[in-house]
Amino acid sequence: MVDVVIKPVKNVMRADTADPIGTNLMLRFQHGVHPTRVPLSLAVVMDTSGSMSEAAGGESKLDKMRKAIRRLVEEAALDTEDELILVDFDNNARRLYQGNFSDRTAIRRAIDGMEAGGGTQLATGLDEALSALDCGRHRQQQLVIFTDGEIHDAETVEGRVLEQLRRRELSVIGFGVGAEYQWQLLSRLADATGGGYHHLTTLDLFSEHLQEDLIHSKNQAIRNVTARFELANGVSLKQVVRVVPFAEMQGEAARFRLGHLRGDATTVFIVQASLPPRPKGRYRMVTVNLDWEFEGRRQETQQPVYIEYTDDAEALRRALPDAEVLEYVQQAQVQSLTNEASRATDPKVAKEKLRQAHNITRSLGNPAMERSLTQALNDLEQSGRISPETVRRCVSDARNTTRLSQFTPPPRRSGS
Repeated sequence: MVDVVIKPVKNVMRADTADPIGTNLMLRFQHGVHPTRVPLSLAVVMDTSGSMSEAAGGESKLDKMRKAIRRLVEEAALDTEDELILVDFDNNARRLYQGNFSDRTAIRRAIDGMEAGGGTQLATGLDEALSALDCGRHRQQQLVIFTDGEIHDAETVEGRVLEQLRRRELSVIGFGVGAEYQWQLLSRLADATGGGYHHLTTLDLFSEHLQEDLIHSKNQAIRNVTARFELANGVSLKQVVRVVPFAEMQGEAARFRLGHLRGDATTVFIVQASLPPRPKGRYRMVTVNLDWEFEGRRQETQQPVYIEYTDDAEALRRALPDAEVLEYVQQAQVQSLTNEASRATDPKVAKEKLRQAHNITRSLGNPAMERSLTQALNDLEQSGRISPETVRRCVSDARNTTRLSQFTPPPRRSGS
């Protein structure tokens, strides 16, 4: 049984305001029983362009990537029945291996055969991976991209290929290293598919993050979640974000695909909305319609959300924000402020955005993100700009250091 909780950050608002009121709504998904891990078809698309021959900590980047894939095989993040697809690309793409994860000798031979050279045509690598997944053995599928350089066919990736990914509801996890790759592209692919993005400060972290993400993929038991919002007159939606791990969800006409969710963990979404001014009274803000697939069955729930408008000063004073929802809203604000700072051309604007994000992060007690923001502020102080490396790390950390609120209860266990 999947438990779904829907609640606004505040259910009491001031009546007869001059302007619309911004507000937030939380959607929380939990499952009380650890589900069986499902078999996975994993496609890893690896950049082997000429820049991968460059040195990184005493070895070439290609050698370090080989080590990361070998470690994935040796430490068994996947199970023996899982399928592994290895594709490398430069100007062209090659399917190096497709078969059971258990055939470690063949996988190592494929890894050892990779060579660096040529350009960075990501679309060719993704096309080859999608072709391999067309005949993949398992319904549960995951696509991983690794790159270190400027993508030469980014428009094709963001156009034709991304549309294919969306249509197939296939999530992408992007890994980038260095100062040349297009982190914005990896971030957009992650958001558009409900996947993830990691900036690697060192290639030694590749296998560690990849293993964590594969555990996530193996436990995605709540599949194809869709949210449809029936908005009251004058209410508008601004954005829907997944908080842990962070992603900006894509939608059209108040209908959003929320992707596949872990059955062994809590997943939280924040819906950012605008409410119209209203006189005193109780009004429906929105009716949330959710449906998903769990254990082979389609499930759904529907819940209206009401807001009380009042001019009673005492009632407004007592109407504090819900602590759990507020903490998730603040984590989403850190991501938004970090993104705005990364795009700012005026150092003063960037500094103000980073300071706001830093203050929120400190209040939340998130030391990993606080260190990242401190580095960005130090860059600004010393050079008047944020280095490309710091920008990538900040954006990646803001996505991946989000966490469950201290006010989120643990899942209810079966029979409790």
